[in-house]
Amino acid sequence: AQAAADAPTETDLDGGYLDSRFTFDEPGRAMSWAARLIMALTSSRRMALRRRAAYDALSAHFTSARGIRAFWPDGLSPDQVPYVFPLLLLDDPDATYQAIKARGIPAYRWDKLATSRCSRANDYAHRLIQLPCHQQLRSADLSRIAQAVTSSAARMRPNGGDAR
Repeated sequence: AQAAADAPTETDLDGGYLDSRFTFDEPGRAMSWAARLIMALTSSRRMALRRRAAYDALSAHFTSARGIRAFWPDGLSPDQVPYVFPLLLLDDPDATYQAIKARGIPAYRWDKLATSRCSRANDYAHRLIQLPCHQQLRSADLSRIAQAVTSSAARMRPNGGDAR
């Protein structure tokens, strides 16, 4: 109750930031038996190791690629388990993002949700994309993602537009 009382109201945040689709209408609801079973049968260590391996594989593909840069160029600390691979699009981010999506890559960014008075946040809303590094991705999946992203980014001119 105290956390709810201390939470900022919509007027405390930048206008348009809150989205009514993201509500927690049932706080405190117990986990279902199916979810409990899945949690009991899942190896979190295996999942963490596979996510790290996927992240590292993508990172290796992108080290010398033109037009893109890993958001964390020095990699992750040993205790971190990634949810996604964050990647900065350096040249014409909107066109690069559309080219990546057109190749069927499940890349996402916060351009529709994130609005801010902060110019850096607004820049990242367009230039920072999230790529999957799910534990079930195979080497072939990661190679396909990396190839599609690097070839899409390489086609862009530094000042915008397709270099074809």
